[in-house]
Amino acid sequence: MEITEHLHQLFASLPQKGGDDPVAVLKGYTIAIQGYPEWAVGNVVRAYIRGTVPGQSKQFCPKAPEFSAAIRKELDPVYSELNNEREKAKSRAEVVNFRKTQAPERAEVPKGAVLETNVDHLGWMDRCKRRVHPAGSIWIAKTGTVYAPAKAQTAAPQKNDDKIPW
Repeated sequence: MEITEHLHQLFASLPQKGGDDPVAVLKGYTIAIQGYPEWAVGNVVRAYIRGTVPGQSKQFCPKAPEFSAAIRKELDPVYSELNNEREKAKSRAEVVNFRKTQAPERAEVPKGAVLETNVDHLGWMDRCKRRVHPAGSIWIAKTGTVYAPAKAQTAAPQKNDDKIPW
């Protein structure tokens, strides 16, 4: 149902006070409900028709500011939940940023070729005792992978230079 249909139901159920210009009243309501979701307008119209809005006149249609205030009251739980979520997200971001500034930088361990996969802790300990893998092998517990030791980086070989006396 559209917002105009909700307003039509409201105007049909509760009459306007005498002497009000219908076009001006409609423009006032249009300004009052601008930006609000359709479901909130519909809920407030139903509440006015049922007579459940506190302090409402049961004989006449509410004025545009009263209607807008009722819609805001309807949206208060949604807005407070959104504010809570924003505060939580802000807090999470602050924690993450704090951890980034406080956490030491992890150096990436150079790894060689994959020797084995799906190795659990007991299997790794057994293989270490039996010296199955070369010294310096790395076992990553999270993935259960055994890596060969990284090859040592050698300096570039010296060029044959005739000026150096040997």
